Amino acid sequence: MAFSFVMSFEVLALEIADEHISLMTDSNVYYDRYDGELCDEAAFQNNLKNGTVVMFMLNSFVESFLNTILRDCICYNGDKLLKSNLEDKLEFLYLYYKADIMQLRSHHYWGAFKKLNRIRNELTHYKTNHIGFSGISLPIPWSKPFEDIDVYFTESKLRDVKNEIEMLCGKIASDFGLSINSQPMLFDSPDRDVDFSYVFNPTYRGDLE
Repeated sequence: MAFSFVMSFEVLALEIADEHISLMTDSNVYYDRYDGELCDEAAFQNNLKNGTVVMFMLNSFVESFLNTILRDCICYNGDKLLKSNLEDKLEFLYLYYKADIMQLRSHHYWGAFKKLNRIRNELTHYKTNHIGFSGISLPIPWSKPFEDIDVYFTESKLRDVKNEIEMLCGKIASDFGLSINSQPMLFDSPDRDVDFSYVFNPTYRGDLE
């Protein structure tokens, strides 16, 4: 007998982000009594490796979150918007729900999200080949304005960023009159008489051709 299931990728993205944050440390330097603070290259490589996974998963979380709204909350049946960039999706949704996107952009977590994406893009699009790191140059791609890479790629910082991203999505849901599932499951059955999506409209599901 065949069963139908749906997947909430938001759940998987957050779980992967949490797992890799837990593998990070809170410092990329060590103290030498003769030379002062020096780069702990082993710690930094570990934090960069795991932090990069965290950044990509948090970006995927937001992307999946917006796609869920398009697909499940306004019943968008097309393909173009689902494949568009995050900014275009947000602009469309704020117009659709007649909400004020400028208010969203005034919050601190919007700044956290934008910086996350800028840093992700720096690592994705390899350009420069040196980084200033506590007075030391390391052979990895980086450029302005991200000189604080040794602070950004730490356990506590990326845990804070993850919380900010979740708050961002909470604000978006609130602006649209939507709810976030308090007990989301990675796989669930749409046949159950419950709201199975990560984000859902508790009162009405619209229709958009």
